Amino acid sequence: MKKTKNLIKCAEMLAYKYAGFNAEEFRPEIEANIKTALSNASMQNKPQMMLPFVQMIKQDHTTLTFDVTRDDKWGGRKSITVSNFSVVPNENNAYERYLPLATQVKDYIEKNWELYPNQRNGVPLEYHNFTIQCRYSSEDDSSSGAPIAGN
Repeated sequence: MKKTKNLIKCAEMLAYKYAGFNAEEFRPEIEANIKTALSNASMQNKPQMMLPFVQMIKQDHTTLTFDVTRDDKWGGRKSITVSNFSVVPNENNAYERYLPLATQVKDYIEKNWELYPNQRNGVPLEYHNFTIQCRYSSEDDSSSGAPIAGN
């Protein structure tokens, strides 16, 4: 029985490591989904869920940058990390005003895992330390709040 359990555990690890597509192959689509969803959530006028950062950066004439990393462990455990959070220029305590956004982004993505596609043509996608950089600037298209293209 113990040997069977060990073989099943080994098979799960190997299947997770070698089966499926690497999410890197779909990076542009995934980045666009995440960045657009965060922009849209920011414009929902529900500050308890997400700061209205798109509007804030336009008022403050700033650029907001942060990394979002998804890491899937074998066994189906998923984790999100928001790091490298920066606000430029950091005038009038801008960094402190935007800092709650890091936790809000993490919470938002954890509630909306569908932002990351799970499969392509029935084959699972693998996310191993998959990091995207989100960059929003006051110089973005003012009508849409869309992120800067190519970032």
